Amino acid sequence: MVMRVLVIGGTRFIGRAIVEELLCREHAVTVYHRGQHEVEFARSVEHVHGDRRDHTRFRADLASLSCDAVVDVIPMNADDARALVTALRGRIQCSVHISSGDVYTPGQPVPIPEDAVVRSVDTAEITAYGQTIPYSKVAVEEVIREAQAADGFPATVLRLPAVYGPRDPLAREWFFIKRVLDGRPRIAVPDGGLSLFHRGYVDDVARAVALALENPHAVGRTYNVGHEQLLTVRGIAELVARVMDHEWEIVSVAGNQLPATNPFATPHHIVYDLRRIRAELGYQESISLQEGMRRTVSWLLANPPAPEAWGLARYLGHDAFDYPTEDAAIAAASGEEEG
Repeated sequence: MVMRVLVIGGTRFIGRAIVEELLCREHAVTVYHRGQHEVEFARSVEHVHGDRRDHTRFRADLASLSCDAVVDVIPMNADDARALVTALRGRIQCSVHISSGDVYTPGQPVPIPEDAVVRSVDTAEITAYGQTIPYSKVAVEEVIREAQAADGFPATVLRLPAVYGPRDPLAREWFFIKRVLDGRPRIAVPDGGLSLFHRGYVDDVARAVALALENPHAVGRTYNVGHEQLLTVRGIAELVARVMDHEWEIVSVAGNQLPATNPFATPHHIVYDLRRIRAELGYQESISLQEGMRRTVSWLLANPPAPEAWGLARYLGHDAFDYPTEDAAIAAASGEEEG
């Protein structure tokens, strides 16, 4: 059934892929965004400009729009979710809300199912979209569940892994790509690089959103999303090098000896249980991890991020490419004497 779908935040990375997937499925799409990233899609899309952080205006804007379904790509906190629920209660058939695997309490046995323990509501602050924003996906999910229980607000929650692909503003892969471009013969990985790090290719994530919108049995459900195939941090370093036809020696270094945190490294495995979404929605990824990485690397080579624009710089600081300190750590781990 063709639906009129409102996408909140649909012009950058995940949202853009969702819009394109919905258009391929013949849905009529309206995109609500701030107007800072205008996109020409393959088919006609209605654009409505507004700031969803201005909750008073946001509710008024949504009250003037007609839609059958909504995809909220960028709910950051309870107030964001509450404003949307208030504006659309009783007016839509279904909705999908983008959450994150970060909601799970760290260090649980893997793979982590949807009914695993989640963090307490601990709101942090992040800088995103040019603003400092209170952030808690746990609080977002709580508001959605409360609305479902109170009056049957028709919602599905998708918990995403670390999504990658062309146009990713974080560009985690640049951590490795720049080292290849700089001709690095060796690379340090923290503590053997043995931790597993769940990924999801952006186009497959978009397909998961569409499947959830189109399946009435998805209402009221929460689903993990991601690749079935998994790689360790070491495996990701090897894959990027292979895609770029580069060889390097991978050296294990104690994590606290490195100048910057590897964006894929965690002290525990991050692996999500995908059985529910596969069984209930028939989800299967169409892009292999190898092909997804090839596309991502190709895009970043054609569109290298400027140092000040690299999305991960605010997390890793300016030490991400501190090669002298990294070389010293590699030499120490290898039992070499510094020259």
